[in-house]
This record gives sequence, structure tokens and C-alpha cells, in this order.
Amino acid sequence: MTTKKQPVNPLDTALAYLRRGDLEEAEAAFRAILEGEPENPDALVLLGDLLQRGDRAGEAVGLVEKAIAAAPAQGREPDPSWRILLTDVKRKSGDPEGALVEVDVLIKESPNTKEFIFLRAEILQQQGLHEEAITGYEAFLKLMPDHAQSLNNMGVSLRELGRLADAGAAFMKAIEIRPNYAQAALNAGQLLSDIGRMEPAIGLLRRAHSLEPDNSAAEFALIDALQVGEQVDEAERLSEKVYKRDPENVQAMVRLGNVRIVQGNKESALELARAAYAADPKAPGVLPLVVEADRSAEAEPLLAEIESLIEEQQQEYRQSIDLSFSAARLCERLRRYEQALEHYVTGNAARREQLERLDTGYKRDKSKALVDRQIADLGPEMVIGPGGSPSEVPVFIIGVPRSGTSLTEHILASHRDVVGGGELTQVPHIVRWLKVQHDFPGKLAEAQVKEAAKMYLSHVGRIGQGTARVTDKMPGNYNNVGLITRMFPKARIIHCRRNPIDNCLSCFAQNFRADGLAWSTDLEDLAYHYCNYRRLMDHWRGILPAGRMLEIDYEDTVADLEGQARRIVDFVGLEWDDACLRFHETERAVATASRSQVRQPIYNTSVGRWKRYGDGIAPLSEALKACGCGP
Repeated sequence: MTTKKQPVNPLDTALAYLRRGDLEEAEAAFRAILEGEPENPDALVLLGDLLQRGDRAGEAVGLVEKAIAAAPAQGREPDPSWRILLTDVKRKSGDPEGALVEVDVLIKESPNTKEFIFLRAEILQQQGLHEEAITGYEAFLKLMPDHAQSLNNMGVSLRELGRLADAGAAFMKAIEIRPNYAQAALNAGQLLSDIGRMEPAIGLLRRAHSLEPDNSAAEFALIDALQVGEQVDEAERLSEKVYKRDPENVQAMVRLGNVRIVQGNKESALELARAAYAADPKAPGVLPLVVEADRSAEAEPLLAEIESLIEEQQQEYRQSIDLSFSAARLCERLRRYEQALEHYVTGNAARREQLERLDTGYKRDKSKALVDRQIADLGPEMVIGPGGSPSEVPVFIIGVPRSGTSLTEHILASHRDVVGGGELTQVPHIVRWLKVQHDFPGKLAEAQVKEAAKMYLSHVGRIGQGTARVTDKMPGNYNNVGLITRMFPKARIIHCRRNPIDNCLSCFAQNFRADGLAWSTDLEDLAYHYCNYRRLMDHWRGILPAGRMLEIDYEDTVADLEGQARRIVDFVGLEWDDACLRFHETERAVATASRSQVRQPIYNTSVGRWKRYGDGIAPLSEALKACGCGP
């Protein structure tokens, strides 16, 4: 008996091609079906789905719409998945308004379906309707509070609206729920990097990069943070890797160019800057790199390009600030000092606004209270109690930023028996540990002081590798002079000073990225902070044992380099080394604001700089006069 062969269903044939991944044959099969049955809902939907997978969402829209319209005439109800597909293909084809119409139909038909609420919030976000998107994500999170993607997406909308503290909290909550969520780690890391919290930023960006090694945004963000965080060796390795992989990538050129500047490799930085400019002068970071690396570039046309970009107002926060400071540098080259000050004011105002949105702006009352407490709680007994270690290896260089701390360190680091450690974060870490564990600045037991000194020397030992002296040029350690003296009774402290108004103006003219420098974004805040610093230094000077601290004035170093260099070397207990006079020839990475200056022979053009800027700096000079520090 012969079994009658069943006819092959053309739809099954098309689906078989689809399952095998033979998309061309599947598409041809679906189209063959539609030639005979142009309103076959299944073939229409399946062909639409196939096309949107291949980035042909625009073609898919009409097919899925036709399927939904054709189904009732054949006695069928359109499947909800068809409208979900229609929503998706409209989004992908650049029609978020149409996608929103479709998802509203879905919600009307099924108001309690969580996925539709999330989808609607995503579409609103795509349209740039961030307030409405946040409301949608909040509604969804009430139903699914541990949905990491919703938290991350909501953080993006919060960031777009300038609600940065809330955005950061959303990103961190997403990471808490899903530790391996690369995009949330990248978003959180970039936010922290923008405000100078480099240590946690680097940790998050390393995580994002390790989870998605091919994500160029994570690579570039990590390189930026490593460079600013003075982890230059790692920044170099990563930026070289990215550049070698794609030498035509402008952002790879910019990152490696900036690293080369930190390393003092002027030739390589110049070559990269010029290549980036030739490829795309308007790309983020290109013009600021050219301004710093190519001193022979004509300032006038370069300034016009930068000011044109600023007027377009299409840059992200960090890029707009970089452009403002670069414009100011060019104005100074052209001796247009009042115009330069205007650009500095613009750049600082943008930075201050960002910090305030994250609730990390400068608060005068808090600053004063901190100094008041240090003066009240840290008296003579703090610096004469049992010491932590007799080591003479650490040399602490302190002072307000831009007071000559980098110059002083570079002079010392040129000595054969000295390693320049840069701005080490160990003392601030120890202070936080003592506050949490031992209620510092209360009375410290000898064991606690010894443990603190041991922690510090462990790190410095890895840097120095047996060298006689290692410098720690963290300027803000002027807050910690009492603790440093107690930890290391024999270690030297060098206090760098500079004319107050020149010092403050130089801070204002610096595009700082480090944490804790919010006071530098406003001229009056600068003066207030400086006066508190002077008050604290007067206190330390009054209680320190004789000979514990050497005070160096920037103006004296400029006027008599050899005399002051010999004072410094003698103070730290070393024999003289002529290399200290050739400090600008010393090859070492310098990531701080003075990275260009310390690679030049000594010059005096920064002395009395404030006199060039006219009435624009009156708020600074008047505020300094009020506390006895005025010009």
C-alpha cells in the first residue's frame, strides 16, 4: 500500500531556511508566498522580522502594519507580538513618535504588562523626553525594583537633565544589583571622572573595560582617568594599544598625544596633534591638544576655530570646559588678558555648575569649620607625642596648588638620590582611616601612629626601591602637617609659598580635574579658601619644633635658582648634585598642572602676572585684602 505524500507548506519551507540561518533563501521564500497571497499575515510579519534583523527596519514597517490590518479580514486577531514588533521597527527606523503610538495601544489593551511600561519609557528617552522617561522608569521600578537596566537608563535621563547626584545614585544601584553591568560601570565611572574623583572612577572604568574589552568608549574614558590620576604607565600601555589597533582613529591620536605630553615627549605629542587636526579639527579634544602641543601654531586662526565651536554649544560638559581654557591660553599668547579672563570665567562657571549639581561644590562655612576644628584640636601635643617611624625617606612638599610645588619637586627629583613620587594619596587615605576607626582628630595612641606610618612607608617603599628620599607632592597635605610630623618626626616638610594674588589667579586659570578643588572655580571663593589656608599654616608654624619645616617662596626660587635649590637639598639632608639646576632636562612623567613649566628653564614671567588682567580680578584682590593677604 502506497502512502500519499503530504504537500509541503511554503511557510514551513521559509521557516526552515530561517532556522538554518539562510536569510537570503528565507527572504525569497517569504516573498514568493506574498506574490500569491499578498495579505498573508504570517508571511508579512515573519518577513518584517527578518528585515529588521538585517538593519532594514524601514522596509519592515509597512509589512508589519499590513499584517495587522489584514488579520481581521481573515477572521484573526492580530497577535500582541506583532504590535510589539511594529513598535520596535518604528523605533529602529527613526520614528519614535510612531513607536510611542503603538506602545500606547499595547498598554491600553494590557495595562498591567510590565514590559510595555519599560518599553514606553525607553521610547520617551529616545525622543529626548527625559522627564517623562524618568516617570516611566519610576513606575516600572515600583513593579520590578531590582531591574538594573531600568536604573541605568533612568540614570542616563537624570544626567541629561543635570540631576547628577541622582544619576550617580541610579548608576551605582544598577551596579549593586548587577556587578558585571558594563554600561552602568562606564556611566558611573565617567560621572566620577568628570568631577575629579579619580580613584573610584578608575576602578569602575577598569571594570567596564574588562567586561567589554572592545568598547572604545570605555577604553578612552579609562585612559583619560588614568592620566589625570597620575597612573601614567598604565595610561601609556592602553593608549598605545588602542592607537596601534586603529592609527586612523582621531580619539586614539588625542589620547596618546595627551599621554606623550605628560611624559615630556614633545615630538611625538606634536606629531599626533597635527595628525588629529588634519583628520578632524572639530573632533573632541583635538583643538585643546593642538594648543598645548603645537606652540608654533598661529594663535589667531586657532582661537577663531575654538570660539566658533564654543558658540555652537554642541559639546559635552568636559569638552566645552577644555575649549574655554584653551581659548584663554591663546588669548594670553596674543596678550589679550582681559579676553583671556572672560574665557577662564566661562570655563570655571561650567565646572562649578557641574560640581554643585553633584553637591560637591565649595562651601565656605564648611571650610572655615574644618580649619577651626584643626586649630582647636591639634595643638602642640599632637606634634610632640610618640612618633610612628624614624624614617627620613619621605619628603612632603605642601602648599596651595600652583605655588611652586611641582617646580620644587622637579628640582629635588633631578637629584641622583631622590625619586619624585608626585601627588600621593596615601596621607589622605590614612586620615580617612583614622577618622573612621579612631575618631581622629582626637587623641592618637602610639600604636595607631605606628600603624599609620607603616601603611605609608609600605607604599613609598615600592616607589623608592631603596632610594634615600621619595617626595610626596600632594599640595593639600598642608591640612595634615600635624599628623605627618607625628608619623615621621625626622621627615622633612617643605612649604611652598607664592604671592597670594598670583597664586590664586594661577589656580583660577587652571583646568583642574582633581577632587577637592571646587574652591578654585570662583574668584571670591578662592580668596576665602586661601585665607583659611594661611590661618592654618600660621597655626602649624606656631607649634612645630624648630627645623621641621622649610618655607620656600616661588619668587625667590625664580630670582635665585641655585641659592634656593642648595637650600632645599641641604634641608633634606643630601649632598649637592648639579643635576638639580638642570631640572628641566629630567625625564619623568608629570601629570599635574605644571607639566609644561617644569620642562622649561627657570623663567620669571609668572611673577606679578595678576597686574595684566585689569578690573576683572577686583573680586579676588578685594577679598584677599579683607583678610590681610591682598596685593
